[in-house]
Amino acid sequence: MTGSKEAPSTGAGSLTTENGFVLDYDVVVNGADSYIKAKITYPEWVGNTPGTTVSGNLNAFIGNVAIGTAGTITFTRTKGTEATGEATVKIAGAVVDGKNITLGEVSGSELTASYVKVKYEGTDVAKYVAGETKELSSSGIAIALSFSTTAADATINGAVKYTVTGCASEVTTPTAVTATSGAITSLTGATVVPNGDGYVVVTLTGLDQLVQAYSIVTSGELDIKDKGDAANTSGKIEITGAPAAAIPEGTKAAIQATIDNLNSNYAYKVTVTLEDGTKLEGLVTAASTATTLGASIVVTENIDLSKADVVVEAVPALALVGSAEANGANYTFTFNRPVAKKSGFVEGTDVTTDGAGTISGVEIEGTKVTVILSEALASGKKVELIVGALVDAEYAANATTAAATYTAP
Repeated sequence: MTGSKEAPSTGAGSLTTENGFVLDYDVVVNGADSYIKAKITYPEWVGNTPGTTVSGNLNAFIGNVAIGTAGTITFTRTKGTEATGEATVKIAGAVVDGKNITLGEVSGSELTASYVKVKYEGTDVAKYVAGETKELSSSGIAIALSFSTTAADATINGAVKYTVTGCASEVTTPTAVTATSGAITSLTGATVVPNGDGYVVVTLTGLDQLVQAYSIVTSGELDIKDKGDAANTSGKIEITGAPAAAIPEGTKAAIQATIDNLNSNYAYKVTVTLEDGTKLEGLVTAASTATTLGASIVVTENIDLSKADVVVEAVPALALVGSAEANGANYTFTFNRPVAKKSGFVEGTDVTTDGAGTISGVEIEGTKVTVILSEALASGKKVELIVGALVDAEYAANATTAAATYTAP
C-alpha cells in the first residue's frame, strides 16, 4: 500500500492508497497483543453488491524498520451501500514501542475489492446503452449490454467498436461489437476478470453514427360521437401515421385520419393534438380514404396516437332550411351554413325568374340569400337559384346539390 505517512506519537494516522481508499488507523501497542484498528472510506468504483469485501496486506513500521507483519485486513460491505467500514488486524511480531508508527505496503499489494463497478464511456453511451452489466465479481462474468435503438444489427455491428481495460486480458484495440436483436450477451466473447483495484472501463465508439428509428402507433378505432360529433349515430374514425414504423430520426411523416361513414355530411373537420402540443387539422371529405392532417411532422421520438386529443366536427352538406320568404319583391332563402356565390356567378343564369320583373340583385348575409326583383311575382310565377349556384362560405367545394325555388301562391 502506498501513500503512507508518519503517524503521530499516539500511533494514529491516515493514509490514502493510489486507487482511492482512505484509511484512518490506530496502532495499539501491547506486546504480543498489538493490533491495528482501521476505518476505511470506499472509493466510488467499489461494487455495491451486498457482501462485497475489500482486503489487502498491512505492515507496521517505526521509521523504516518493520515492527511486525499485520497480514491481511478485510472490510465487508454488508449492505453494499455503506460509505465506510471498520476492521481490526493483529500485528504478528515484537513491537518495541508505539511512537512514530506508520503503515505501509507488503509485497507491493494494494487494497482490492471482490466486486467492482463497470464504467461505460463514449459519445451517446447514456442515450443508447441499456441493460448493461453494472458490476463484476473477482471470479469474473461476461459483460452484457443492449442498445436502446431500433437501428438494424448490421448497422450496430458495423459502426460500434469497444475496448475493455481494468481487467485481465484487456482489449485495447477497438473491436467491432456483435449484437443480436440489439443485445450483446458477451461483449468480449469470454468471462471478464477484473483487476479488483479500480473500474473495469468499457469504451464504446461509433454510437453517434447510429440513426435511431421510431414508430407511430395508431389511435385504434374511435367512436365519432365520443370525439365531438354528438349528432352522429354511426361512424368510426382512426388516426394513423404514414409511415407507421421504422421511421429514421428526422424523417418527415404524415398524420392521417380515416372515417368509415360521412353520415350524409359534406365532410368532417378533424383536429388532432399530439402529446407534445403539436396541433394538426384536416378536412375528411371521402369515406374510407386516409386524409393527411396539416403539414408533415419531423419524427424525433415514438408517437402514440392513442394518447392524442382528437376533435371531430361535422360539416353538413349545404342545404336549404325551410321555405323561402317573400317580402314585396324580395325573396329570402335560408341555408344551414353561411354561403357565398360560386365563382363566376351570373345573375339571369345562376338565378332565374319566369315572372314579369327582372333580377335587380342578389344579396348575401351569413346564411341568408335575398333575391331582389324589379316587381313582385304574380301567382304561379317563381324565382330559382339553380343547382351549384351557391357554395359554402368556408368550403367552396360544398355547393348546393338541389335548386332553391320559391313559387308565388
